[in-house]
Amino acid sequence: MRKFILFIFFLFINFSSIYSQNLNLDQKIQNSSDRAIAEKLKNNLKNQWNNTWNIGSAKKLDGDIFLLEVWVTEEGTKWDYTEMCNLQFQINLAKEWLEKTAINYGHEVRFQSGSYAGNNYEGIQMKNLPKSYEDASNFPLLLPQAIKKIGFKDILNCYDYLKDLYNTENIIVLILINNDGWSCTYNYSVKHKEYILNDYYLENSYIFASNNGYKTGAKTIAHEILHQFGAWDMYEGQVSKEADLWARSNYSNEIMLQTSSDLDDLMVSPLTAWLIGLSDEFYEWFWYFIRNENPVLYNK
Repeated sequence: MRKFILFIFFLFINFSSIYSQNLNLDQKIQNSSDRAIAEKLKNNLKNQWNNTWNIGSAKKLDGDIFLLEVWVTEEGTKWDYTEMCNLQFQINLAKEWLEKTAINYGHEVRFQSGSYAGNNYEGIQMKNLPKSYEDASNFPLLLPQAIKKIGFKDILNCYDYLKDLYNTENIIVLILINNDGWSCTYNYSVKHKEYILNDYYLENSYIFASNNGYKTGAKTIAHEILHQFGAWDMYEGQVSKEADLWARSNYSNEIMLQTSSDLDDLMVSPLTAWLIGLSDEFYEWFWYFIRNENPVLYNK
């Protein structure tokens, strides 16, 4: 599973008022709408709200979505065409899985895709590409540099062009990197908007060709795409140990919890469905997965 990179100024949040009452973890909040849920999140999650729902180029996982693939390689190297085809196959599997997942929640997703792969499908050569998760976390503006390489003025110029060409505001990007590394995602947030950091508007995932020698598969790609739409990681390290154990007991095949199971066995829980816009049903147990500097032991 992959860590979720957030470019955001985290605040210490006082959650004592949230957890002062016993939670009925099976209780659904009735008559919820996007506006009502938005207010609940803003009032209780404070800064964490900035990285959820309908912010930036990835709106909700619904309707027409354009996926831009940008294939990059270190200067002086090139993508192997067979390896590129194999990774393309995994991307297609991920898209099919996401479409099926949306159908399960009564939504229809229609992916369109386009690729920039350089001359002879050898990749766009760039200097000093990230070669690990740590490199990637210190290299947030690879996309704007790549966008200029392929002829766009900047991120918003690229977004507006694709929006008009494909008639959708739902646009995501995969940067396919011809290196070994830990794939990750960059999201746009309220903070980015507030500080006019438009280089983050076009939401994107860095997908490495492999991780520790293992070829990157559809499960990882689907996981990272879901991050672009607002999904949260649900495993220990990103949430408390107690929340991790709760998820493994109740939604063991959640794709934001683990990607070790077969793709066809993976699913999205009500939390992920709610975060990515497939459901407006809000359950009290969602509070388990609020990222907090000091994880809380929740009442059952």
